[in-house]
Amino acid sequence: ATAVYVSDGASELDGSVTPARVIRDEAWGPVLAIHVGDDDRLFAMNETAQVFRYDGVSDLDGDVEPTAVLDIEGGSAISAMAIAEDGTTFLVDRSLAYIYSFDPGTIGTSGTIVPSRTADSVGIRAPIRLAVREP
Repeated sequence: ATAVYVSDGASELDGSVTPARVIRDEAWGPVLAIHVGDDDRLFAMNETAQVFRYDGVSDLDGDVEPTAVLDIEGGSAISAMAIAEDGTTFLVDRSLAYIYSFDPGTIGTSGTIVPSRTADSVGIRAPIRLAVREP
């Protein structure tokens, strides 16, 4: 399984580094992207239509179980996530070249979640990263 390596004091790292913690979940397979939110949540995306959510990421270590597994309705290959200041969540679908947005509070418990909006990113092929620029 893929692992997420966590190092303390990242801005001071230099030379050979041993991680302080290693987070693993057998359900991931190869992880394409992770997102760590200000609310101490880790989201992992493995290029399927699923997003794995873990609460209390600052305390996670070793083999873990997700707090929630989110199935994105209509999704195919989720490759990135960003969360705006207002709580709107954005997901990128690499194979469909869609950007899904979810209103604040709609990404919660396990199960199928329906995007609030879907944007077809015309001219963009196989997007794998996403950033939100706030005004």
